[in-house]
Amino acid sequence: MLKRMVLVAAAVIAALSLVAGPASARTGPGYYSSAQVGYAVTGAEFSYAGAHVTLPDASRFSRELGMVEFGAQLWNSSTVIDVGAVACTDSTCKPGGKPVVRYYRPVLRIFSRKTGKLICSAALGNCGNPSSMDWAHASFRPGTSIDIDVVFETVYGTVTAFVGSAFYDAWPLPAGMTFGQARIAADFGPTPLAAAPFRAPARPVKLATFFEGPGPEFEAEVAASNKPWSACIGAPVFTRHVLVLTKAGAATHVRARPGGLSGYPGGVSGGGCNFSVFLEPL
Repeated sequence: MLKRMVLVAAAVIAALSLVAGPASARTGPGYYSSAQVGYAVTGAEFSYAGAHVTLPDASRFSRELGMVEFGAQLWNSSTVIDVGAVACTDSTCKPGGKPVVRYYRPVLRIFSRKTGKLICSAALGNCGNPSSMDWAHASFRPGTSIDIDVVFETVYGTVTAFVGSAFYDAWPLPAGMTFGQARIAADFGPTPLAAAPFRAPARPVKLATFFEGPGPEFEAEVAASNKPWSACIGAPVFTRHVLVLTKAGAATHVRARPGGLSGYPGGVSGGGCNFSVFLEPL
């Protein structure tokens, strides 16, 4: 297991060290979700998405939210791979409850995008041929800064997740599958595809910031198996999309939105590695 983990990590580092490509910025249409807020990127076959975040005290948002997940995902027309750190805001995991400080726990879940149903999860142990380190017992206190990474190896259908000190590896998907979209986002629902219970705050509330200090490596960052580079999500080599949380996944009743991209202003790797997410009033 250790040898395999080292090989996967080496492959990611090698991919992230390659930066070359076209220089024209590309911005696509906004995406609307009933569960997520952040950014998405398209325009490649994505094999990696990674983020760095300081985990807030989720109990501060117990009036508005029942749970909070910070994560990285790979999407295609049929499947969603979700890796992140999740915590409830109270004892019920529903908005409006009495605030309870909870530690975050790592999650790796794979969903059918067509049905919304769970295909497998690390917590259930039903992803094919699993191996892990510190996953089952890992927890992260509020205020902890962690890396969150998802890696998909197309040749074998292997999914590898890193959440802070925890590692999980499995072979749950068909070989040859590709992912045309990567996301870095905060999730407020039970899944990235289910509507999130939400109570609007009286004024805008900053939830957290995806960030990285002077790099490399860069966060929030993605890499593609069919491109000779990796880059921040705001860099010109991919098409980026603002991901806005709305009442019904449509362009009305905005509930949360990302702030602007910052960090590394220019170049192939630059163009925006950092952003915050905000809860919005009615």
